[in-house]
Amino acid sequence: MSDNIEDSNESFFNFNDTITKELVHELKLHRVVGFHENILHVYGVTTYDEDRNDQYLFVLEYADGGTLQNYLKENFLDLTWSDKLNLALQLSYAVSCLHDEEIIHLDLHSKNIMIILIYIPSVGIVNQFFVQQ
Repeated sequence: MSDNIEDSNESFFNFNDTITKELVHELKLHRVVGFHENILHVYGVTTYDEDRNDQYLFVLEYADGGTLQNYLKENFLDLTWSDKLNLALQLSYAVSCLHDEEIIHLDLHSKNIMIILIYIPSVGIVNQFFVQQ
């Protein structure tokens, strides 16, 4: 096997025992923390076939607010300090849940933290965000 990253990526997308084990491992981790309100739910696994380079992708709960990065880029000035604190607390709760189960994310950044907007008529939009594990 080559040390070339492209060769490694190509082999990753071919279905084999290693990929099966990785997918099952990820699904087991999601099952352990799937109860938490700030962690996206996994609904299944699908393939994405672009020019026969099959990729296996998780089907996750829909996050209508997009990524944290885009959400903050578009809404930062409109958010109160209370809103910003609430987002930070929700992130800390989600990460704490992962760590309580001895799971370390290893790739946590604003592009894989998803925002779900919850609308409550008497209050307005309430932001809730989720960690994509």
